[in-house]
Amino acid sequence: MHSAVLQNKKYMKFAEDNTVEVLALGRLEEGVEKEDPKAAKYKAKDEQGNEVEYMVSWPNLTFDQIQALRSSPAGQYNDTGGIPYTAFVNPHTLQKMSFIKGGTSSKAVMEAAEEAKKQLEEEHGKGLSRDELKRNSMAIAKAREEVADGDYDGAIKMLEKAGHGKDKTHEVLAAKLQTAHDEVIAAARARFDEIKEMDTREQKRELNRFISKNKKTGLEDEIRAQLLSLKEAD
Repeated sequence: MHSAVLQNKKYMKFAEDNTVEVLALGRLEEGVEKEDPKAAKYKAKDEQGNEVEYMVSWPNLTFDQIQALRSSPAGQYNDTGGIPYTAFVNPHTLQKMSFIKGGTSSKAVMEAAEEAKKQLEEEHGKGLSRDELKRNSMAIAKAREEVADGDYDGAIKMLEKAGHGKDKTHEVLAAKLQTAHDEVIAAARARFDEIKEMDTREQKRELNRFISKNKKTGLEDEIRAQLLSLKEAD
C-alpha cells in the first residue's frame, strides 16, 4: 500500500490537488527499535528553523507526529480489524463516505477519491487548493515580519494584496486574513500604549516615527491627538 500508492509518482501529483492523507500507523516504535530501514530517520530543519528528525518513508513527518496521528480519530474508521484499510472521509462531518479494504492500487484510490470529491463539491462547492493555502499562509507570515519590523501599514498592505476585503476570496482564506489583520491592529495598539508610557521627549520622537506606519490601522487620529496634547503640555 505504501509503495503502491503513497510513493507512486502519479498518485503524489494527484494528491497535491485532491486529497489530504492522515496515517493511522501501527508498530512504528517496534520498527525504530529494530532499526528497520523503513523506519529510518533523517535530520533536517522545520519551518521554524529548528533541527528535527523526519522519517525517511514519510518525509516531513517526525516519529512523534506519526504516533500522534495514530491516536487521532483516523484510527477509528477501520471497523474491519484488517489492514491495510483506506477510508474516504467527509472533512465537513468527519463521517466515512466509502472505504477500500486490503491492499489496493493508486488507480483505485484515485477513482474513489474523485468520486468522493465530486459528491463533496455538489454539497459544499469547490474546495481550496494547496497552492491557495500556501499563498495565504505566506502572506500572513510576511505580514507578521512587517509587524516585527514596526511597519504596520506594510503588514496590512501585504494582507490586502493577498485578498483581504475582496469579494472573491474564499471564506476560509478571508477568515484567516481577517484574523491576521486584527492581529496587526492589536500589535499597533499595544505599541502605541507602550509609547505613551515613555517620557515626553522620547514619546514625541517615537510617535513621529510611529504615525508614518499607521495610515491604515485607524490609529492615525489618536496619534495626532497624543502629539498635540504633548505639545500643549510644553
